[in-house]
Amino acid sequence: MVFSGLRGSDQKMVARLLNLSPDELRSWFHALSSIRNRAAHHGRLVGHYPIIRPRHSKKLPSGLPTHTFSALAAVVFLLLRKIVPGSTWALRLHSLFDKNPDVDVKRFLGFSADWWTDPFWALI
Repeated sequence: MVFSGLRGSDQKMVARLLNLSPDELRSWFHALSSIRNRAAHHGRLVGHYPIIRPRHSKKLPSGLPTHTFSALAAVVFLLLRKIVPGSTWALRLHSLFDKNPDVDVKRFLGFSADWWTDPFWALI
């Protein structure tokens, strides 16, 4: 992983730009790398509980279980809000779920039934 290969001072600088600790960011990148590899090798994400979990942060919604896809989605959303402020990723995720109502996002992905109304997501 590229981030882990950086000098400690560089990790701190990058983490500071994202308002995170280097440990949080390292954990998040590791978890995202793991889920990316699963998806890239045609593994299912629906009903999958990640073995490598993102470290919980006060920046994530309270009560969010880190063993679900929703936690990884929240991490992506947080990073994108900072890196690409105009990103529509969360809206596209919501649209994808709407187009596939047969996927129970609460049961299989860990989202609450009305996740998009949570102030964290700020989609409506």
